[in-house]
Amino acid sequence: MSSAPDVGPLEEHLENLLAQQPEGISEHTLIRRLATERWPLFADAQLADQLQLYRVHFVLFHFLYRLRDHLRGEQRAELHIAPLRIALGSYCEGRAGLVGADPLRAYYLDWDNLAIGRGELRRLLDRFWQGMYAADERQEALAFMQLEEPVDYPAIKRRYRELAMRYHPDR
Repeated sequence: MSSAPDVGPLEEHLENLLAQQPEGISEHTLIRRLATERWPLFADAQLADQLQLYRVHFVLFHFLYRLRDHLRGEQRAELHIAPLRIALGSYCEGRAGLVGADPLRAYYLDWDNLAIGRGELRRLLDRFWQGMYAADERQEALAFMQLEEPVDYPAIKRRYRELAMRYHPDR
């Protein structure tokens, strides 16, 4: 098993800030706090610019994932990372071994993903919103067919055929 990465000044500061917020803190609030404290990148970022906002978000999440790896490696705490709530939790023995592949972790720990341009960022955001709309459309379709999650494809197909048999004009 590989060792946890060394903790740098920003990760130490993040851990201290999160320890003071047991209920958690939003990404937006955390970025504003780091900007107020004059941390480089955060203090000078023009967050109205999508590309700068992406870069600030990326750097913050990069360091949060590094901190999470460090805390897990030392078996001290679990760090929950989401835009609306970033929070320290208690470490649960064996939990880290149960965690499967984490594509978000891999994305944020790859520095090459920081260097995207405006066009690539636009495509990334478009894919994100398409996925969000697809999830909304699925929920609407399931509600229309009077189905609830979790539901698999064969169950959806059966329900669709039942409704088609009942309501199709040629029936």
